[in-house]
Amino acid sequence: MKTHIVIHHSLTEDSRTMSWNAIRKYHKNANGWRDIGYHFGIERIDRSYEILMGRMLTDTGAHCKEMGMNRVGIGVCFVGNYDYLEPSIDMVYEGAKLCACMCELFNIKVENIIGHSSLATYKSCPGKMFPLELLRKLTTKRLLKAVTNGKSATRLRIVRVTEKRSGDQRKEGFQNLRRTEGDAP
Repeated sequence: MKTHIVIHHSLTEDSRTMSWNAIRKYHKNANGWRDIGYHFGIERIDRSYEILMGRMLTDTGAHCKEMGMNRVGIGVCFVGNYDYLEPSIDMVYEGAKLCACMCELFNIKVENIIGHSSLATYKSCPGKMFPLELLRKLTTKRLLKAVTNGKSATRLRIVRVTEKRSGDQRKEGFQNLRRTEGDAP
């Protein structure tokens, strides 16, 4: 059962052209893992931010070994280095949409949205300039708005990024997460 959302940053510059697969390749090739360590990533692609699929939510993560968070935490990586600059407000809004969805699906408390560095003091995640408290506030606001409007916060566009054999990156498609299968699209 997922009980936390663990926020990370990639410590890389966002290339705006799909750094996600580069992170996936690094995790697989350099670390010897079977996939990227995170469950989700948020990255600017062209002119907008996308929520990118990593490991399946049913899979144990490889993002935070402390206190068993690989098993009970959902790993979310904001692509960029937020030790020296703040992420854009649009990126934080996209993160709040994802966090609200995960909080609703797994009944996770907003206070359980934590930075990796709160458990692993040798890490800087999600970055010294990352507005974690703003992310929590925006997540709370989305959840309250959904309850007030009688709607679910779980409608979310997620992109699965795959590689062609030539190394070109493409979007394979998207899916909407919903609490029940009967929800209308």
